[in-house]
Amino acid sequence: MKRFFQISLLPLLLVGTIGTLTFLKVFSREEADASDSRGGGQKGVPAVTVETVVPTALSETIALNGTLYSSESIDLQSEMSGRIASIHFEDGQKVKAGDVLVRLDDRELRAEAASVKAKLELAKRQAQRVTSLFSRGLISENERDVAINEQDVLSAQVDLLKVRISRAVLRAPFDGRIGLREVSPGAIINPEVTISSIQKIDPLHLEFSVPERYQSMVTPGMTVSLRVAGHDRTFSGTISAAAPRIDENTRSLKLRAIVPNVEETLLPGNFATVSLPLREYDNTILVPAAALEQSGNLAWVFVVDDTSVAKQRTVTVGTRQSDRIQILSGLNAGDRVVSRGIGLTDGMRVRVASSPAAGNANEKNQ
Repeated sequence: MKRFFQISLLPLLLVGTIGTLTFLKVFSREEADASDSRGGGQKGVPAVTVETVVPTALSETIALNGTLYSSESIDLQSEMSGRIASIHFEDGQKVKAGDVLVRLDDRELRAEAASVKAKLELAKRQAQRVTSLFSRGLISENERDVAINEQDVLSAQVDLLKVRISRAVLRAPFDGRIGLREVSPGAIINPEVTISSIQKIDPLHLEFSVPERYQSMVTPGMTVSLRVAGHDRTFSGTISAAAPRIDENTRSLKLRAIVPNVEETLLPGNFATVSLPLREYDNTILVPAAALEQSGNLAWVFVVDDTSVAKQRTVTVGTRQSDRIQILSGLNAGDRVVSRGIGLTDGMRVRVASSPAAGNANEKNQ
């Protein structure tokens, strides 16, 4: 009986196993059919996002750092030692070229000058008499020369004292704004003492450097824009000159721009963020940075044709603008460039999942 039951159960087990396998096969097929249905019926075809190429205007601009300097700047110092008799400016005052700023005590110099002038008058009269006597042959030529030399020496001393007296008065060398006063009336100073400073801050000089690869693209007369911390507006300047050499340490070219500062809102020493436009393009092609693939010196993108086949295009790359890259050659207006897709190869069939409108792409470029 035991052997009979074992033989009888064997067909039942076989039937159950076959039924289970059939159910799993049917279930798997249904799942695959559902998956194909969700994928649009294109099993194994990768989905990509494409963007239609629309030429747009582009300004190739580089961002740099710069510093503002006074167009003219000096430390106000005396050429001679002496006691300050009077000060004729206030802290931060505007001054004009020639304005008297400081006077030193020059009484001793003036007294010495008066004494020398009196001696000079006497020497002149003596020279006239000696010259008259020489013309009549009453004195020697040597005596006449001594008298004339004495006159010339005293005259030179008078001129020297005039210069020394003029140095006792310190005047503004140019229009500008004077700084903070560092001395007081009555102080004894020498040429090493700084009395104050004078800055000409309208216009200002902006100094910045560009990498040497841009040297042929930068010329005097170009306009730059700049922003300074603490101001919500953008200022502008004009490049006036370039250094005659490349800095071998930084491999950069130093430039100077003139920045109008009529309102004197900018100050020497301000750090500036500079925008320098290098070239303007009326119609150029920009693609998303994610669309570009590179290997060594080669660069390419994938273009989807009307039959939904991805074609590899070798391109020449220009400048980079944020998350977009300029394409100089290899693409044409209207091409549909793959902006998102993984593992593509030339000639592969793809499924376009989305395609931004040309207007939206152009708006993004701007």
